[in-house]
Amino acid sequence: MTNSMKANKRGIIPPIVVIGAIHVKITALFATLLTVLFMKARLATANQRGDFYISDAVKVIIAVVLGALLLAAITLIFNSTVIPRITDAIRSLFGP
Repeated sequence: MTNSMKANKRGIIPPIVVIGAIHVKITALFATLLTVLFMKARLATANQRGDFYISDAVKVIIAVVLGALLLAAITLIFNSTVIPRITDAIRSLFGP
């Protein structure tokens, strides 16, 4: 008989069994937490009381995205056309 078999007969649990049990417990805990999170999300989306706040948040997000796009477009226009024209005009005034 090996030492691990003797240890099992003495009531000592092998490390592999302990790790397996911990893995099962962690998996069960993760599944429980995921289920709770899913149920909270379902309740939050089914709740009609916060509908006004959700629509306001969507409006704010849309405004921020459109503002960022507008700022990027203006920056592109300025960097590609306006700034070079101004630079050329200043160089023509003061010489090369």
